[in-house]
Amino acid sequence: MNSMMNKLLGRSIKNSLGRFLAIMIITMLGSAFFGGLMATQPAFLKTAQNFTDEYNLYDFRILSTYGIDEDDIAEVAALEATQTAAGSVYYDAIANTPGGELVIRILSITEGVNDLMLVEGRMPENENECVIDSNYFTDTEIGDVITFSDENEEDTLNALQESYTVVGKVFSPLYMNTERGTTSIGNGKLSSFMYVLEESLDFEYYTEMYIALKGDWEIYSDEYNDYVDSLEAIFEDTAAVTVYARYSDIVSEAEEELLEGEQDYADGEQELIDGEQDYADGQQELADEKAEGEQELADAWAEIEDGRTQILSARQELLDAEKTLAEAKAEYEEGLAEYYEGLAEYEDGVAQAEAGYGDLVAGEAELASGWNELQAAQAQLDDAWAQLEEGKAQLDESEEIYNLCVSVLTFQDENPDIYDIL
Repeated sequence: MNSMMNKLLGRSIKNSLGRFLAIMIITMLGSAFFGGLMATQPAFLKTAQNFTDEYNLYDFRILSTYGIDEDDIAEVAALEATQTAAGSVYYDAIANTPGGELVIRILSITEGVNDLMLVEGRMPENENECVIDSNYFTDTEIGDVITFSDENEEDTLNALQESYTVVGKVFSPLYMNTERGTTSIGNGKLSSFMYVLEESLDFEYYTEMYIALKGDWEIYSDEYNDYVDSLEAIFEDTAAVTVYARYSDIVSEAEEELLEGEQDYADGEQELIDGEQDYADGQQELADEKAEGEQELADAWAEIEDGRTQILSARQELLDAEKTLAEAKAEYEEGLAEYYEGLAEYEDGVAQAEAGYGDLVAGEAELASGWNELQAAQAQLDDAWAQLEEGKAQLDESEEIYNLCVSVLTFQDENPDIYDIL
């Protein structure tokens, strides 16, 4: 029976030798790969253990939206199980790099926990220097300058320096895989990270705290997991106390600001009431001054009307005087003509004196009569001239009043807002 089976097996292998060899090779490769994995697992774990120990990867991370201050860190550092406690802050921003725009996370450098492995260059020494991700910053070299896009939020731009000079490249224990995390800006995915000194960031409080525990523990071991689980409640209680204290401080500050704001509001309301009263008083004073100004303007207008009436009256008197003067002049000229006519007749009479004494006497009588008429006309002319001079004087005085009134009216026309000013 066995010989028959061996014959059949040998015949099957001989007829399908290629398939038999392929199965043998696959089996050998699978066994070798499995054996390699089983042999390299301890090496992988040992490498990770050495790296996390050397660069002090954190054991606990505490986050607080109310913020973490130095007192909170000191309280956690005072716990028996704590080896190192350090505050940290970060900002996500769109950065302008030589390789183009990247969405990166800017973190503050911590001491004693999450230490950086320097791959190239040196660590920052002032607030305008930084170190960058050695794996993901392409086309960026030491000495290049990184700036930030105006599309970032104003608070983010205010917290960062205008630019950072790259002085080194690092590997961070926080990013041991290929993923760099997510964010709320840009496309929602972080491309890389960079580290700066804490003093180069403008912030009021830390947003997270990293804690490294005492003891030499093997990572991924049950003992380490049990130990971490046993301390979780302690750190949660401590974090709760610090968060509550921070919350109380914030509430107290807010209440104090609210009280100050209410007092400022009350003061402002009183100032508003006082201002309204001052406004009412000013309105009343303005109304009084306006009424007084209107009265003064009305009085001035009445004076103008009186002056205009006087001017018209004086002008009429002047016209009457001119008419009288013209009439007196006409009478004078008529008397003068009669005088010359009488003189001519007298001369004719003298010429005819020899012809008759009676004609001479008659001529002399007519001449005397003409002379008397001439004297009367001269007297009337003198009276008319005196009236004309008096009328001219009154006219000159009336014209001065008239010019004054015209000036007032012109000023009123050029300044239509005189009522409001008064």
